[in-house]
Amino acid sequence: MSENNVELCAKYISLIYRKSGEPIKKLLKSIGLTSTQSILIIGIHRNSGINQKDLSNTLYIDTGAISKNLRILEDRNLIYRIVDESNRRNFKLYLTEDGKELLEKNEGLQMEFWEKSLEIFDQNELEQFKSFLERLEDNIG
Repeated sequence: MSENNVELCAKYISLIYRKSGEPIKKLLKSIGLTSTQSILIIGIHRNSGINQKDLSNTLYIDTGAISKNLRILEDRNLIYRIVDESNRRNFKLYLTEDGKELLEKNEGLQMEFWEKSLEIFDQNELEQFKSFLERLEDNIG
Protein backbone atom coordinates (compact mmCIF):
# COMPACT_ATOMS: atom_id res chain seq x y z
CA MET A 1 0.00 0.00 0.00
CA SER A 2 1.42 3.35 -0.92
CA GLU A 3 2.25 5.80 1.84
CA ASN A 4 -0.37 8.21 0.47
CA ASN A 5 -3.12 5.57 0.83
CA VAL A 6 -2.06 4.83 4.40
CA GLU A 7 -2.15 8.54 5.24
CA LEU A 8 -5.62 8.89 3.68
CA CYS A 9 -6.99 5.85 5.54
CA ALA A 10 -5.63 7.12 8.85
CA LYS A 11 -6.98 10.60 8.11
CA TYR A 12 -10.50 9.36 7.37
CA ILE A 13 -10.64 6.98 10.32
CA SER A 14 -9.64 9.86 12.59
CA LEU A 15 -12.11 12.28 10.97
CA ILE A 16 -15.02 9.84 11.20
CA TYR A 17 -14.25 9.21 14.86
CA ARG A 18 -14.05 12.93 15.69
CA LYS A 19 -17.00 14.03 13.54
CA SER A 20 -19.32 11.31 14.89
CA GLY A 21 -18.36 12.10 18.47
CA GLU A 22 -20.12 15.45 18.73
CA PRO A 23 -23.60 14.40 17.51
CA ILE A 24 -23.43 11.20 19.55
CA LYS A 25 -22.37 13.21 22.59
CA LYS A 26 -25.46 15.43 22.16
CA LEU A 27 -27.75 12.40 21.81
CA LEU A 28 -26.28 10.85 24.96
CA LYS A 29 -26.62 14.13 26.86
CA SER A 30 -30.35 14.07 26.05
CA ILE A 31 -30.64 10.87 28.13
CA GLY A 32 -28.20 12.01 30.83
CA LEU A 33 -25.10 10.03 29.83
CA THR A 34 -21.55 10.89 28.86
CA SER A 35 -19.71 8.90 26.19
CA THR A 36 -17.71 7.03 28.83
CA GLN A 37 -20.83 6.19 30.85
CA SER A 38 -22.51 4.94 27.68
CA ILE A 39 -19.60 2.64 26.92
CA LEU A 40 -19.55 1.39 30.54
CA ILE A 41 -23.25 0.57 30.54
CA ILE A 42 -22.90 -1.36 27.28
CA GLY A 43 -19.77 -3.11 28.58
CA ILE A 44 -21.43 -4.15 31.84
CA HIS A 45 -24.48 -5.38 29.94
CA ARG A 46 -22.37 -7.50 27.58
CA ASN A 47 -20.18 -8.81 30.43
CA SER A 48 -22.59 -9.00 33.36
CA GLY A 49 -20.71 -9.73 36.57
CA ILE A 50 -17.38 -8.40 35.25
CA ASN A 51 -15.04 -6.72 37.73
CA GLN A 52 -13.68 -3.20 37.35
CA LYS A 53 -10.16 -4.20 36.27
CA ASP A 54 -11.42 -6.60 33.60
CA LEU A 55 -13.91 -3.99 32.40
CA SER A 56 -11.05 -1.50 32.06
CA ASN A 57 -9.02 -4.00 30.03
CA THR A 58 -11.98 -5.05 27.88
CA LEU A 59 -13.02 -1.50 27.01
CA TYR A 60 -9.53 0.06 26.86
CA ILE A 61 -10.54 2.76 29.34
CA ASP A 62 -8.27 4.07 32.09
CA THR A 63 -9.10 2.66 35.54
CA GLY A 64 -9.36 6.17 37.01
CA ALA A 65 -12.00 7.19 34.46
CA ILE A 66 -13.84 3.94 35.11
CA SER A 67 -13.82 4.42 38.90
CA LYS A 68 -15.19 7.94 38.68
CA ASN A 69 -17.93 7.02 36.21
CA LEU A 70 -18.93 3.82 38.00
CA ARG A 71 -19.53 5.88 41.17
CA ILE A 72 -21.75 8.24 39.17
CA LEU A 73 -23.68 5.34 37.60
CA GLU A 74 -24.08 3.71 41.01
CA ASP A 75 -25.28 6.96 42.60
CA ARG A 76 -27.88 7.22 39.81
CA ASN A 77 -29.02 3.64 40.53
CA LEU A 78 -28.01 2.44 37.07
CA ILE A 79 -25.53 -0.19 38.25
CA TYR A 80 -24.85 -2.13 41.42
CA ARG A 81 -21.83 -3.97 42.80
CA ILE A 82 -21.63 -7.31 44.59
CA VAL A 83 -18.53 -8.49 46.44
CA ASP A 84 -16.70 -11.19 44.47
CA GLU A 85 -16.53 -14.15 46.84
CA SER A 86 -13.43 -15.52 45.08
CA ASN A 87 -11.58 -12.24 45.77
CA ARG A 88 -13.32 -10.06 48.34
CA ARG A 89 -11.35 -6.98 47.22
CA ASN A 90 -13.16 -7.09 43.87
CA PHE A 91 -16.74 -6.30 43.00
CA LYS A 92 -18.86 -7.78 40.26
CA LEU A 93 -20.79 -5.18 38.26
CA TYR A 94 -24.41 -5.46 37.12
CA LEU A 95 -27.06 -3.19 35.59
CA THR A 96 -30.13 -2.32 37.62
CA GLU A 97 -33.56 -2.25 35.99
CA ASP A 98 -33.14 1.51 35.52
CA GLY A 99 -29.75 0.83 33.94
CA LYS A 100 -31.30 -1.70 31.53
CA GLU A 101 -33.96 0.84 30.51
CA LEU A 102 -31.31 3.50 29.88
CA LEU A 103 -29.23 0.96 27.95
CA GLU A 104 -32.15 0.44 25.55
CA LYS A 105 -32.52 4.19 25.01
CA ASN A 106 -28.76 4.53 24.57
CA GLU A 107 -28.55 1.73 22.00
CA GLY A 108 -31.64 3.01 20.17
CA LEU A 109 -30.25 6.54 19.80
CA GLN A 110 -26.87 5.31 18.62
CA MET A 111 -28.44 2.83 16.19
CA GLU A 112 -30.59 5.62 14.71
CA PHE A 113 -27.51 7.80 14.26
CA TRP A 114 -25.49 5.08 12.53
CA GLU A 115 -28.37 3.86 10.37
CA LYS A 116 -28.85 7.41 9.09
CA SER A 117 -25.09 7.86 8.61
CA LEU A 118 -24.69 4.57 6.72
CA GLU A 119 -27.84 4.85 4.58
CA ILE A 120 -25.65 6.01 1.67
CA PHE A 121 -24.37 2.42 1.28
CA ASP A 122 -26.22 -0.51 -0.27
CA GLN A 123 -26.27 -3.89 1.49
CA ASN A 124 -23.26 -5.24 -0.43
CA GLU A 125 -21.18 -2.17 0.38
CA LEU A 126 -22.14 -2.45 4.06
CA GLU A 127 -21.04 -6.10 4.13
CA GLN A 128 -17.70 -5.17 2.58
CA PHE A 129 -17.28 -2.21 4.91
CA LYS A 130 -18.01 -4.40 7.94
CA SER A 131 -15.52 -6.99 6.70
CA PHE A 132 -12.81 -4.32 6.24
CA LEU A 133 -13.42 -2.92 9.72
CA GLU A 134 -13.33 -6.39 11.32
CA ARG A 135 -10.05 -7.20 9.59
CA LEU A 136 -8.57 -3.86 10.63
CA GLU A 137 -9.63 -4.37 14.25
CA ASP A 138 -8.21 -7.93 14.25
CA ASN A 139 -4.92 -6.69 12.80
CA ILE A 140 -4.62 -3.94 15.41
CA GLY A 141 -5.11 -6.54 18.09
